Amino acid sequence: MLSLDKKQKKKGNMNNKSSTAASNAAVENASVDWGSKLVLFERCDTLPLHSEVELTVQFTGTVQAFDHGGIYAARTEGTSNSAEDRALLTHLEVRFARCAFPCPDDPQYRLDWQLKSVQLPDSYTAVLTNGEEQGRRALTAQRAVQRSFAPCGPLPAYSFSFACFPEPLEEVASTMAIPEFAGGIAEGLQSHAGTIPCATIPVRVLARRQARIPAATLERVLHITKEAVATLQQRFDCPLPLLQCRHLDVLLGPTMPFISGMEHHCCIILNETMYQSGKKASGGGGSAEAEQTELIIHELAHHWMGNALGLPFPVKEGVCQVLEQCIGDTLLGKPMRKFKPDSAAVAPAGATGNQDAAVSTKTNPISQMIQAAEKGHEFTGSSYQQALKAIRHFVADRGFAVFERSLRHIVHAQVLLPTIAVEEQGGTQMLRCVGGDVPPPPYLSTEAFLRSMKLLSS
Repeated sequence: MLSLDKKQKKKGNMNNKSSTAASNAAVENASVDWGSKLVLFERCDTLPLHSEVELTVQFTGTVQAFDHGGIYAARTEGTSNSAEDRALLTHLEVRFARCAFPCPDDPQYRLDWQLKSVQLPDSYTAVLTNGEEQGRRALTAQRAVQRSFAPCGPLPAYSFSFACFPEPLEEVASTMAIPEFAGGIAEGLQSHAGTIPCATIPVRVLARRQARIPAATLERVLHITKEAVATLQQRFDCPLPLLQCRHLDVLLGPTMPFISGMEHHCCIILNETMYQSGKKASGGGGSAEAEQTELIIHELAHHWMGNALGLPFPVKEGVCQVLEQCIGDTLLGKPMRKFKPDSAAVAPAGATGNQDAAVSTKTNPISQMIQAAEKGHEFTGSSYQQALKAIRHFVADRGFAVFERSLRHIVHAQVLLPTIAVEEQGGTQMLRCVGGDVPPPPYLSTEAFLRSMKLLSS
């Protein structure tokens, strides 16, 4: 069993265990509340404020065809149905993450996560997750190995990642120097190029041997990953926010249908079928190489937009889709595309027939185009397309340079400066140990984000 432990400072009893089983009937029951949970602790009134309690959640879920989410087992091709022949992964999207974790699966709610203990058969030699491995203990009698990992975050529930495999993985590796969040970069990376202290982290690209992904493709993905990180750091004028992680893994794994990848922080999982030999572009006249490159950029861009800085689903997806297209062009050596107002416009809600779709932001404000996604259905083709059109409309109206400059100012105020302040006091865990104040992770609502973009672009 995979045990996911999360610590929070709450009022409550020192130990409370709950178990949630996601059955077909429960998932299909319209009365199920896919939002936040109210967790009640016994004798909470006897504990002082900010007492630390441990809440253990046991979760078992079945992947539903209409939802595609949860902790799941992916049987490798050509093997038996034995549990030891399966890769175990998390892909905690909205519905099942709300079952698995006692918090809303929303960027507004981001916590420190720690995989404190996971016990696996000793045949599972490849284990990946966001946090750094802290310890390993062989359980000879059970023919198992118990591992523990360091905290990571703060992250939304859907950015927590875990994968383990009963066979070695193909791997290519390198290192990368990531600028540290120190006072010297308060004015931005570009102001102190070459003089900023850096932390060297390992960067890996991994894939199953059964996927038969060519070694040259793995090397190319590694190269694109490093180039994308360096480019995004310059675009945001902010180091890659590691959020207590000390590595960057990109796994090409057997993920779920209809999902190209997920921005699990520093442990990204991409759909392996996207990178197999003979893969053709899904549509739109682009090449498979361009599609693969844009996917990597998209998931890395979320490390700033969505993970480090919390944003509503439609906003973060729209921003990262525009970034993947424009930055993808530059990494592929092509001129950066430009969005024309006519092609980027969005018809007003309810428009039909031959009504003019080319509506400027003056008559159809972008705030009206970005609509809140339906609870439990945040990740749909419709929500992605709507978000992309809305942000493209803004870029077409103001220009990419203004769009990028506005993002840079937002990241500077919401991510760079607060992170420097925490790191100069020893980091998140040090502050927790000494009882210091850890600032809440930054979050901007749709209205606050658009208000900032408008002010900074005027």
